[in-house]
Amino acid sequence: MNSFNHYAYGAIGDWMYNTIAGINTDPVATGYKKIIIKPRPEGGLEKVSAELETYYGKIDSR
Repeated sequence: MNSFNHYAYGAIGDWMYNTIAGINTDPVATGYKKIIIKPRPEGGLEKVSAELETYYGKIDSR
């Protein structure tokens, strides 16, 4: 495979941001206007950190 632009990579990244780092959008608001941060490290992970640049600014979860 020559491309890293594949659905599987995006799905894994999405899972890492949403589940492990806990960065999620509020279901009522759209586009990261309101966020919910609830990290759930799994599989022996004790610490997690993630940053996400959005239109409304940087989201940081640690």
